[in-house]
Amino acid sequence: MPGINYTLAKEIGFISSFSCEFGCGSSNLVYALIDRIEYGNRITNVKEDELFAPPNEYILYQNFPNPFNPSTTISFYLPRNSNVKLLIYDLKGALIQNLANDYLKSGEYKYFFNGSSFSSGLYFYRLVTDEVILSKKMILIK
Repeated sequence: MPGINYTLAKEIGFISSFSCEFGCGSSNLVYALIDRIEYGNRITNVKEDELFAPPNEYILYQNFPNPFNPSTTISFYLPRNSNVKLLIYDLKGALIQNLANDYLKSGEYKYFFNGSSFSSGLYFYRLVTDEVILSKKMILIK
C-alpha cells in the first residue's frame, strides 16, 4: 500500500504513515512533549481569524455518498453572493434535473438528489455561478 511515512519524534521510534488517492494536504508535527522531553518548537500564539477564515474561492464538493443508491447530497461553497444553478446531466450530456436556480448569499449549501427514477450509471453535476462553472462525476448503482 503506497504511503508517506513521518517520524514524529527523534529517537523514540514512533512512525506514523498514511496514504491517499485524491488531493491530500500536508501536516507537520511542530511540538511534542513525550516523557517530559520537548521536541520541536512550542506554539505560543495563533490568530483565531486565520484559523477560521472562510475560503475565497468557489468550491464544489464531491457528492456523498458516492456511489449512491438512490440518493446523495451535493454540497458547495460560495465566497460571494451569486446567481446559482445546480444541474444534473446524464452520460450523453442531456440535462435530467435542475436542483437549484436561485440567487444565493455567500456560504455553504447542501442539495439532495434522488436518483430513484434514473438508471444505474455515471452522471455529472454542474455548479454554474456568475463567475465560475464547476463539474464533478457521481455514480448511481441500483
